[in-house]
Amino acid sequence: MLSIAESYDAIRNQAAVIERPGAAVIRVTGPDRAAVVGRLLARSTEFVAVDSCVDSLLLGPDGQVKGLATALIGTETIWLVSDAEADWIDLLSDAAEGLEAVAEVAPELRALHVEGPRSWQVAGDYTGDTPIEDLLLGELVTTRADGEQILVARSGSTADFGYLLVLPEGGLRDEVVAAAERLGGGLIDPEVLPLVHIETNHPVLPQQTRDCTVLEAGLGWFISFDRSDEFIGDQVCQLPAPHRRVVAAQLDGEPPSLDAEVRDGDVIVGRVQVVAPRADRPQSLVLLLLEDPYGVPGLDLTVDGRPAHTLSRPVIRPRSWTMSIGDESA
Repeated sequence: MLSIAESYDAIRNQAAVIERPGAAVIRVTGPDRAAVVGRLLARSTEFVAVDSCVDSLLLGPDGQVKGLATALIGTETIWLVSDAEADWIDLLSDAAEGLEAVAEVAPELRALHVEGPRSWQVAGDYTGDTPIEDLLLGELVTTRADGEQILVARSGSTADFGYLLVLPEGGLRDEVVAAAERLGGGLIDPEVLPLVHIETNHPVLPQQTRDCTVLEAGLGWFISFDRSDEFIGDQVCQLPAPHRRVVAAQLDGEPPSLDAEVRDGDVIVGRVQVVAPRADRPQSLVLLLLEDPYGVPGLDLTVDGRPAHTLSRPVIRPRSWTMSIGDESA
């Protein structure tokens, strides 16, 4: 596994293989599979086309955030790649109750993310007859390798090129890692992900929602609030307007401590909500939970007496934004 600094470099400059700790692949089959998935996800998949994917928050019955999932919509099966807490997995049978469908964990399958400017050179070995440059954002292809089914979706969390691979347990995982290593990357340390996700406005869970609502955390875009159907945790649709906001901020040197006070002059206006590793960078990046009207970019505040500047996101310009998939000369 790469170090924190090497992991960051792999994501931003090469190809990084990301294994989410505790991630599970859930298989949903049967005529009513779409209805089951609709109950499980906070974001509606009603109008999502076959051979595509969508990201959603996962909520508990009390409306609290339990994790994230990527739904892969196949022709006869829907797969959910979930990093939810274990108690959410227990809701699978409840979601299928009264419907002609089965939702179950598929322990024989493994999910890998491959992200970074050169990630397409790794994922392209597994897209079968579909050239990697033809796989558009949000699309899914189903192929086979060594007689085994493989799913490849163009989906990511770093703002660089990204692909989600669902593979059978076994040697293919090592093949993917070795391919990334040949490009100068490899298997990353997941401890770097809060930094990468703060940079690109992707959820940092569960820290980002700690002691606040999804609206205060700024994660409402992972929920379909206009749905008329029932889903687990749908009372979230009744949340009041937020009076606090999560915003990114940058400080020189080492990161502050979690829950450190944020001040405007002598007035306490919030706290440090999420701390990310520095990854050998000169500045630290954090998420602050600030009272209105402070939760906006462009403010100069103090955190534990140190200057901090709030930022709009994304805070970087990924290399992938100026590169072309399929161009090996880049």
